[in-house]
Amino acid sequence: THYRLLPYYLFYTVVIILIVNTPFFWDKDVIISKRSFWFVENKFSLNLPNSFDNGYAPVLSLLLASLWKIFGKSLLLGHLIMLPFAIGIIYQFYRFLFYLSDNKRFINLTLILLLVDTTMLSQIVVVSNDLLLVFFFFLSLNAILYRKRKWLYASLLLLSLSHMRGVMACMIIFLFEISVIFKTTKNFAAGLRKLMTIIPPYLPAAIIFFAYQIYHYLQTGWIITHANSPWIGCFEPVDFKGFIFNMGILVWRLFDFGRISFWIVLFIFTLLVVKGKINSDSKINTLAILILISSLV
Repeated sequence: THYRLLPYYLFYTVVIILIVNTPFFWDKDVIISKRSFWFVENKFSLNLPNSFDNGYAPVLSLLLASLWKIFGKSLLLGHLIMLPFAIGIIYQFYRFLFYLSDNKRFINLTLILLLVDTTMLSQIVVVSNDLLLVFFFFLSLNAILYRKRKWLYASLLLLSLSHMRGVMACMIIFLFEISVIFKTTKNFAAGLRKLMTIIPPYLPAAIIFFAYQIYHYLQTGWIITHANSPWIGCFEPVDFKGFIFNMGILVWRLFDFGRISFWIVLFIFTLLVVKGKINSDSKINTLAILILISSLV
């Protein structure tokens, strides 16, 4: 498997090597760089200044600060710690595709789509929490699909720590697993009994998340956001006109990033399945459930 994936690994490796001198910028400068400097210069105190505290556990900044403490501050280290996650995403995505089909052409073409996707490429070239989020999401998903449940304890915990969106991703995984249970069990009572058995791997992630939020509240007096946050605008409610405007921005981004083609293909494929022109097997149904839950959450 790794031999077949070597060209894909090399592609992301070359991309990262080419950009090792690219500086932190935009929100990564605030979220990653400034916090890493704070940890190095303040004996890894978690009492971050409000100006760059965004309310969730700063795991990636702590990792980078630890490496800076050992090897000295450099852009190179920031970019290199992205490489294992970039390669890991390729492998986990391959495993997910292989679950759906063992057709080599399908797998290779889809992996190429992943490699050239503008959003993935943009996250590869910066020091990004979102790369961790994608890796641990697919690791968790594959743990369920391949019935490797012991992996879930670590993957869900690290997914919840990757980003506040990682907590939402844990919810997606949980709802997905619930849907799979009720899809494969004969009656509701049996589904409920099985549901109780899947909860344990989610508990460490939930406990650590809420423990950090309680600690954070006791230290700062706020959770999630605060009045002086650089991201406060993201939390402001909008009226109907603002909602329409935001939907327009979303559609613009879908076109701008080429994602609109994926949604068009998905829409056509869904119509063909509904009309019975394509046979919908259990794996296609599983994929459809995942897409639906992810979109709703």
